[in-house]
Amino acid sequence: MAVVALDIECTLVQLGHQVVGITGTGPEAVRMARQLRPDLVLMDINLLGPMDGIEAALAIHAEQSTPVVYLTAYTDDDTLQRAKLSEPLGYVVKPVNKRELEACIQMALYHSQVDEAWRESEERYSAVVRQGHDGILLIDVDGRRVLETNPAAQRLSGYDADDMEGLTLEDLLPYSRALLDRGFARVLAKGTLAPVAGRLRRRDGRRVPVDYSATAITYAGTQAVCLVVRSRLPRRAGATPTALAAQLHREVARLRQLATAATADAAVLPASAAALLAQAEQVAALATRLVEAA
Repeated sequence: MAVVALDIECTLVQLGHQVVGITGTGPEAVRMARQLRPDLVLMDINLLGPMDGIEAALAIHAEQSTPVVYLTAYTDDDTLQRAKLSEPLGYVVKPVNKRELEACIQMALYHSQVDEAWRESEERYSAVVRQGHDGILLIDVDGRRVLETNPAAQRLSGYDADDMEGLTLEDLLPYSRALLDRGFARVLAKGTLAPVAGRLRRRDGRRVPVDYSATAITYAGTQAVCLVVRSRLPRRAGATPTALAAQLHREVARLRQLATAATADAAVLPASAAALLAQAEQVAALATRLVEAA
């Protein structure tokens, strides 16, 4: 194994890569990945000791996002199924071919960079939604129940996040079921509802003036309605709706670029990423309409 490792190290150096460490055991591989934070780990499945390469890769994956490429002579189904659990970004079958190794490394590094950029953009987009002044509520189509809310919706209503989930529209909007059903049907039929003035029933019973806007979306694989609620009470100094809408659009643009790059490379955008992008587009569009109506 030591001879093979040294041979692969020479190949990597010839290809222009820097090798920061070599080990033949799983625990040491996990320790080195944690300490050295390499751009990529080439992991032989067959290591010395009780921890094999798949177990070591799983341990690394649990701690950090460093991509793993397997070096292996084992291509049986059981081994491959176990290896999938660690979400590797490639396999190189021994004996190692120089060109195949370089192609696999470059693809793994590219995918890792796209994934990292996507995660960062998703975090920024989520931060904008969490920090915005407008309340956002995701409503189940069938039961008219609240599925998820942002902090602004919780502040406006006086409920905390756990208490809001499971509430119905009738708990929050002081209107008849028939009127709410007509509004819901209009959103589902047209896809959107332009901002309208109304009231929001708070937990303490007070009814506060708000503007509503809504759009039909797909959430967790099912149809839902995204309801945006803006208080019509005087707002304290801080971020303006226009600035927040602009920030949302910037993050959506970043998500769209990443989605385009990922789709061009892999021919298909992962369902979770596509759903996030769709929801981001919808929320940004709602933010724009609310700004225009202000």
